[in-house]
Amino acid sequence: MTTVPEDHSKRKSRRRGSGEGTVFFDQRRGKWVAQLSVPDPVRGRLRRVSRVADTQREALKLLQKLREEHERGVLAHGRPPTLAQFLTQWLEGRRPSLRPRTVESYRMVIRSRIVPVLGHLTLEKVTPAVLQAAYSQLLARGLAPRSVVHAHRLLHRAFEDAVKWGLLGRNPCDLVDPPHAPRPAIQPLTLDEVRALLTACADDPLGPLVTLAVFTGMRLGELLGLQWGDIDWERGEVRVVRAIQRVTGRGLVVVEPKTATSRRSIPLPPQALEALRLQRRRQLEQRLAAGPAWADGDWVFTTRVGTPLDPADVTHDYQQLLARAGLSHRRFHDLRHTTATLLLTDGVHPKVVASLLGHSTIQLTLDTYSHVTPGLAREAADRLGALVANSIANSAHTAPEDVDG
Repeated sequence: MTTVPEDHSKRKSRRRGSGEGTVFFDQRRGKWVAQLSVPDPVRGRLRRVSRVADTQREALKLLQKLREEHERGVLAHGRPPTLAQFLTQWLEGRRPSLRPRTVESYRMVIRSRIVPVLGHLTLEKVTPAVLQAAYSQLLARGLAPRSVVHAHRLLHRAFEDAVKWGLLGRNPCDLVDPPHAPRPAIQPLTLDEVRALLTACADDPLGPLVTLAVFTGMRLGELLGLQWGDIDWERGEVRVVRAIQRVTGRGLVVVEPKTATSRRSIPLPPQALEALRLQRRRQLEQRLAAGPAWADGDWVFTTRVGTPLDPADVTHDYQQLLARAGLSHRRFHDLRHTTATLLLTDGVHPKVVASLLGHSTIQLTLDTYSHVTPGLAREAADRLGALVANSIANSAHTAPEDVDG
């Protein structure tokens, strides 16, 4: 048993400024205590972390060690959370800023890919070497490289917040090489295929929606989220301000556009405006037929009772439409790729195409449609050659003749 000098009980605790911690003598235990308050973002409050020593000198050393551990990011809790616990709380905190489908996707990645191989580890144990080994393990289990990359990106985002909150000294994902995942090939329709598709859908209930998709490059969720108030008939434009998604357990939900640049206005060619007029006439007929059963709302593309269309139903009907047009299987999203490819091939500037599609950067457009780049480069080279050749020819043609004397 350690004997405490009588005057120790009268000493004041060695208190320091905010974030520096405290050293004090605990009469009940007869020990010196080093204590530091650290933020606990996982639990959403400050937490006191304490260490006990027999002497004041030892307690001061322990306090210094606590501060050093906190600065390195390894001291976050009295009982550090596992990665599974941290990611669960992190996703819950991030939920308000994420689209519902993104939350659903993140939850699946955490549950099925990250937790089985890393979930039991505490944050400070998730080193670059451990991450690299985990990625190899996932690949060995048959997971596609792109799926592993998705897990890597989620972890990188979560660890960035952990660093910001003082839970980690640095992001371990910065020192890891994720597997190479080639961008999936896109399958845009050719001009002839577009003509065949539009011909086949002329009298189809899905025709106006498909036509608008071809001429605007809008995402399916954006098309389904359109309301008649978003159409500016005088200017011939459509405003993208919302989207519709199906979320497990919640049904169809209205969400914000995918990114800030996704909120945009798109000029409409005559074919798109005519498709919208056709849709308006058909909808008025359906509304009269439905009578009181018609749902309140201003949706452009609806069921026979006025409710928004389900993305899954549209996808199913679109495949039948392709078959009727004699075309091979394509995703509905490939109509968006078709719009971009046709515009770029016709010489429209990538910046304009990026703006129409609502891409966050022009680089995203160039990367996504790199299959068009070789042709554009060839055309640019031919144009430059013709430009210089014409300039030389014109110069020679207009040069004054030599005069003797």
